[in-house]
Amino acid sequence: MNPLNVETLIGGLTSMLTAALWFWVKTISDTNREAARERDEIRQEIAALKATLPREYVLRDDYIRNQAVLEAKMDGIHKTLTDLYKIESVKKS
Repeated sequence: MNPLNVETLIGGLTSMLTAALWFWVKTISDTNREAARERDEIRQEIAALKATLPREYVLRDDYIRNQAVLEAKMDGIHKTLTDLYKIESVKKS
């Protein structure tokens, strides 16, 4: 093999390795860019969720507390109506 063919062969191999390396780096770069875009979308979705959660959902403890207050008020109304019914029953007798 003459020196010109060896140099051509080495140059060709170097070019192919450079192209393969460039393709590999570009693939990794594209993957990182896509992952960054998806990460930003997820961050935006989480921020939107954090903004809507307090308006749309109630903590379990708050719900239980509010339910207890409502039931106490309904019990008070029931007692008042029962007392009024007893008073009216006595008046009619």
